[in-house]
Amino acid sequence: MRRSVTCTKRFGVRRAISAWTCAVVAVLCTFTSVAQKPARPELQWFADAKLGIFIHWGIYSVNGTDESWAFYNKKMPYADYMKQISGFTAKNYDPAVWADLIAKSGARYAVITTKHHDGVAMYDTRSPSLASNIPPRRSIVNGAPAKHDAIAPLFDELRERSIKCGAYYSLIDWSDYNYPAFTKDSSRYAIKDDPPRWQRFREFYQSQISEIATQLKPDLWWFDGDWEHSAEEWEAAKVRAMILEKNPMAIINGRLQGYGDYATPEQNIPVETPKAEAWELCMTIGDQWGWQPQDTNYKSTHDLIAIFADVVGHGGNLLLDIGPKEDGTIPPGQVKVLGRDRPMEREAQRGHLRHTCWFAERPLLRTINAER
Repeated sequence: MRRSVTCTKRFGVRRAISAWTCAVVAVLCTFTSVAQKPARPELQWFADAKLGIFIHWGIYSVNGTDESWAFYNKKMPYADYMKQISGFTAKNYDPAVWADLIAKSGARYAVITTKHHDGVAMYDTRSPSLASNIPPRRSIVNGAPAKHDAIAPLFDELRERSIKCGAYYSLIDWSDYNYPAFTKDSSRYAIKDDPPRWQRFREFYQSQISEIATQLKPDLWWFDGDWEHSAEEWEAAKVRAMILEKNPMAIINGRLQGYGDYATPEQNIPVETPKAEAWELCMTIGDQWGWQPQDTNYKSTHDLIAIFADVVGHGGNLLLDIGPKEDGTIPPGQVKVLGRDRPMEREAQRGHLRHTCWFAERPLLRTINAER
């Protein structure tokens, strides 16, 4: 917070100008850049990005429950949780509006949930078990009123704006009959007792990864849930090879049991800078990942400036999360946080952060001076 106040005093800004722009100025004046050129060239765009937008959208937004964890932690029965799919309409979903907002925020990449731990596919899955009409239906294309792929149209709009596209995919699937875990105090089986059943699940989830890679061609894979099994059990090396075979330029987050490209701490700025080649801090805009009606405790401009400056100054990215409603609208408070400020100066967006205040002759400074 101190950095944002210093920035404001330094330039005598009297009105609520671009918080993100101010954050960039704070980074430039306060820190020595610690980012180094990644050993894997494909990571360079990520290292330069600085800001990304995370999107948690799924059937949990119908009643505003915890995403997947609501039934896992027994806050509600599994059957009631899954009934939410019948209320997922996406009737006001406009991917172009989302993409415009993301572009306006200054983000250079966006990551959206293709499947959370509940196993519900947000894209047009062709998996026989998910594309069937056998309850519980686990695809919004055939099981929800939305009846269409939510991911591909957004990726198209993002790419038109030169924004990289990331696919969140949970390795966990607490809904699948062949997955061992179900709720916090119950499981279906132990892998050691039924290896063929585990193999059936591996084939299933790897087929999903293959179809996402083919249909959506993500620039970035954001895995989650790897903590429940080892790299060997997940066949993590095989999964990485599958992804890079289809898209050698793809990058993978650090939640694939040691087979990712970059670190991704969650919610809190790490005490020590991660040792990985690159890293990002994923953080909610309020208190929850997905939409919940009571979650309006959005982070202040000062908080975001301080967080962003701290993260970027230590060579990381900020992946800021939003949670749309089931109808596809983004809550006004979240829109305000992302859209109230003009985009970062383009060169800063693309990663040209330096430890010297080179910005003095840039349009950015003229914009600030104009608002004195």
